[in-house]
Amino acid sequence: MTTHPRCNARGANTPTWCWTRPRRIRFPPSWGLPARPVVAGTGCTEVAEPTPPGHDRRMRALPRRRRSRPFAALLCVLASSAGAHAAPHRTGKGGDLGLGASLGDPTGVTFKAFFHPRHALESALGFGPFHLGGGRLHATYQFHSKPWRQDDGFFLHGYVGLGVGLAFWHKRFVGPLVPDDFHTVAMFVRAPVLGLAFHLQNAPVDVHLETAYAPIVVRPTSFWNFDFALGARYWF
Repeated sequence: MTTHPRCNARGANTPTWCWTRPRRIRFPPSWGLPARPVVAGTGCTEVAEPTPPGHDRRMRALPRRRRSRPFAALLCVLASSAGAHAAPHRTGKGGDLGLGASLGDPTGVTFKAFFHPRHALESALGFGPFHLGGGRLHATYQFHSKPWRQDDGFFLHGYVGLGVGLAFWHKRFVGPLVPDDFHTVAMFVRAPVLGLAFHLQNAPVDVHLETAYAPIVVRPTSFWNFDFALGARYWF
């Protein structure tokens, strides 16, 4: 047992030991010690403060952090390579998402998205005069050729496709063997889809001309239906 300096300062007639108020130490919560203060010493006795729990484990974990640096560098390289391939897939000016309008069958709004220089998904919603005069919604996969022509300010592509759609009516305008007033929904297919696309080089716009054989295969069935539309899109 060691004596406290204040105990010896009282003189030779005082004992070599004395009681002082216990010293209490609050350790950080991260050390995992109980929230109640821990008595670090009683009387004049000096007690060594404990090593924080997990201290040795944290020291042993340092080499692991160093080993993780190559993985972080690899992630940075992958992220930079992904950014390098973020350029638009389609030819011409603009991005890979196009929104516009078409005239014919369908007459309405058209949307198209490129996910590869030669592959795209297209959809349209509008009025179908060649589909018994009702509304229609379709989705089509399109496969594009390489540019047939890339001068005079535009790229010319041909494409083929395959798709499905829904036709819906409130009242029939044309078509045989169908009541004059009915409410129904039917499915039609689009196969094959043939088209030409002009991608402008100086503006984020394209012009397309498209036709397809599109029979209605669910009642009321009709096998003489065709699509034919001229449209344009703005590319984002």
